[in-house]
Amino acid sequence: MTYWNHEGLHEHRVEALHRIIDEVFDFDNRVMPQARTKHAKLESLRKGKNAYYRFFNDGDYPRTFSRDLTYWEPIRDQIEVLINQRVDAAWEESVANGYVRESA
Repeated sequence: MTYWNHEGLHEHRVEALHRIIDEVFDFDNRVMPQARTKHAKLESLRKGKNAYYRFFNDGDYPRTFSRDLTYWEPIRDQIEVLINQRVDAAWEESVANGYVRESA
């Protein structure tokens, strides 16, 4: 089960968070407003999603996750765990900021 083929563990949350990122992200200046304060976890998820899809589509090494990766487990399995952690953190942040309700 991967997000790459739309079967991720928190697929429904990712879809909602993607809409929030689209609403909050400043596409003109290519920055996440308040990325270090109010939207830190959303920004982390946005960067993680980009690295995740670059890994699965192009085979690029996911440098965004590099400090959390080990060499004794397959990178693909580790990335799934790491992106799930970022989804959970961004979800909690979005609940706290009032973007979404607790369930989903």
